[in-house]
Amino acid sequence: MILPVEVRERLQIEHGIYVIEACNKCGSLIGPVRWTRAGEPGTWCSAICRDGVEAVAAREHRQSGRPRKYESNADRQRAYRRSRLRPLRNTLAAV
Repeated sequence: MILPVEVRERLQIEHGIYVIEACNKCGSLIGPVRWTRAGEPGTWCSAICRDGVEAVAAREHRQSGRPRKYESNADRQRAYRRSRLRPLRNTLAAV
């Protein structure tokens, strides 16, 4: 929400800060970085104030990028060892 002119002037005189807006949810003062949503009026101080704790937690849990071929280094090493031992077993059986 946009602060009234009287409040802006008082903050500048008393604290030496020039702030135009405050968070729509918690009321904290917003500096040059603000969170907005396209098509919706309002500004928020953080993603938690804008979306809520559950939405932020769900977004952080989501993984991006290509899925992993192996879940751990141990699985990757097992697959490597299996691929290396197969040719050896076949050559020993032929002798």
